[in-house]
Amino acid sequence: MTAMWVHMPVTLTVGDHTGRLGTLTIGPGDSVGPSLARMLHDVAEACESHTGEGGDDGTA
Repeated sequence: MTAMWVHMPVTLTVGDHTGRLGTLTIGPGDSVGPSLARMLHDVAEACESHTGEGGDDGTA
């Protein structure tokens, strides 16, 4: 049997703003919780390293 990987796009909506966070990839033997935690940790690190404020729509 061939191992199956699942790739799911993940978005986050806060108020009226929605942004794509990335893709959650889950492989054979992976648990959803730890995989999601790793992806969100990577997103948090990217947010912390971003020096600008506000979105691309001019809001802060």
